[in-house]
Parts: sequence; structure tokens; C-alpha cells
Amino acid sequence: MAPKKTVAAPERPAAERLHLVYVDSWDECEVHAHPSLAKVWRRKGQPLTVPAAGDDHQLTVFGAVDDASGQILWQTSACKGEDAFMAFLDHLVEMLPANEPAVLVLDNASYHKSHAVRAHLQHLSDRFQPFFLPAYAPQLNLIERLWRYLKGKLACHRWWNELDHLMQATETLLADLEVHFHADDGHPAFRPAHNLCESA
Repeated sequence: MAPKKTVAAPERPAAERLHLVYVDSWDECEVHAHPSLAKVWRRKGQPLTVPAAGDDHQLTVFGAVDDASGQILWQTSACKGEDAFMAFLDHLVEMLPANEPAVLVLDNASYHKSHAVRAHLQHLSDRFQPFFLPAYAPQLNLIERLWRYLKGKLACHRWWNELDHLMQATETLLADLEVHFHADDGHPAFRPAHNLCESA
């Protein structure tokens, strides 16, 4: 499975350039073809079941959100681990402005702190400053709200019979979405990255 990644966006004014970037992976880096069960009404003592045929399959999605602009940077991979994560860091190097270092807000996934990843981050120290969140505090990593939103759109009580279709839907949603964590009402706002009326 060839990796997919963010398409380059037009150059932004200096005031909007990336400076604080939340980095994470979707659900421990895996998007599953079998359904994700959410809260639903059911009769007491009768667990909900959702039909799902065959073996479960998954793909890996790495993601980052620019806190200032709301831009989502992402890359799919056939597997997770330090090699795939370092490839995603290289993708961020390509996508982020070279003239302004970025602070990468990271959780404590084991491969985020492996010797190889630490050495790679040191090699990229002129571009990235890692900031590790406290352990067992996913509520502090705001990108988790994006993953919850995507799961609700893609996998809530839904079974995908073709992994390629799930990958296409994931990429389509990520490519046309912005997330603004500090909206006026205090809740994260998810907005299309393009004005569909203007492009019609």
C-alpha cells in the first residue's frame, strides 16, 4: 500500500505560519474496517451487535494540526512504528515553512521516545522543538478531538467491506477539513477547508 500524504497548500502570510503543531496518530495509528461502537439506545441486558463479515483490516494514519491556521497535515501508512513515524516527520519537514521552527506537541507513545526517533528529532532540531505531554493525559493533546470527530464520521456503527474504500473516505475527509480548537463557543470547530459554493 503506497503511502498517501497531505497535498501542499498555497504559501500563507507570515502571521499565519505554523508555530504550534499537535502531532498524534489516529487510535494508536489504526483505522479499522470493522465498526466502532458508540453510545446508542438499547434494551437493558441486550448488548448491541453490528454485523461485520470476514477479518478486520486496518490502515495507519499519522496526523498533525497547526494550532494557528487549523490546517491538518496527514500521511497514511501500511504499518505503525518508529520508521513510519520518522517518515511522517520528514513529511512535516516538506510541508511546514522552513523559515519558522515549529513546536511539536507529542504524546507518550513508545516509539515517539525511541532512540531512533530521538536521534531523528535531534537531526531536525533546526526545524522542530518536541514538547512531550504528561503521561496518561490524552485530554491535553487537542488533536484527540479531531480523531473523535473522524471516527464519528467514518466508523461509527459502520462496516467497510473494502479497505480501499475506507482509505479513500479517510483521505477525502482529511484533505477537505480544518479544525479550530479555540472557537468562540469553547468547542472545537470543524470546517471545510474549501468553499464548496465558490468551487461549484
